[in-house]
Amino acid sequence: MNRTLVFDMDGTIANLYGVENWLEDLRNFNVRPYIIAEPMYDMNELRTVLELLKLQGWTVAITSWLSMDSTKEYDKLVRQAKREWLENPDLFPKATHKFEIKAEKDGYLSKMDAESIGIASVILGAGRETKEDTIDMSAGIVLNKKTGDKVVKGDTLATLYSCNEKSFKSSKEKFLSALEFSEKTIKEEPLVFDIVR
Repeated sequence: MNRTLVFDMDGTIANLYGVENWLEDLRNFNVRPYIIAEPMYDMNELRTVLELLKLQGWTVAITSWLSMDSTKEYDKLVRQAKREWLENPDLFPKATHKFEIKAEKDGYLSKMDAESIGIASVILGAGRETKEDTIDMSAGIVLNKKTGDKVVKGDTLATLYSCNEKSFKSSKEKFLSALEFSEKTIKEEPLVFDIVR
């Protein structure tokens, strides 16, 4: 069975609404906002998730909420600009520092608390602790191991990225608090539990 994931990027992945005169440009069929908008998500992480879905037979498509009087040519340009976000993550800001979190013992990774890992990412600058905080678009965490993986002491569990090197210590502590290990093999959970029709 063919399965398709269709999503829109406006205001969720691309900060379209942060571009000056974005609405006026789009009404004039100008795709400039889609080209210069800043990312609101770790594009490398997103690409990894989408590639995993493709390996399981999913088709990834991008939709665009265009007005009824939009032209086919403009629609094509918008979709092309949006696809650049997925196919060229190297276009976006790069962190000036990175830090690898190493496993301290052998075992199996039995649990990863998503909320704690999210907080660890916020500490790096990938999110706001207060509304006045500035988001570091290059900050984030690459998970090198997932739940169920066998881990050997010295393996890289995750790689932290940030422009604030001083944030690594606190972020590492929060990340490690999110993990649990077992001496026994862990049953791997399915990536997709069910499909709602």
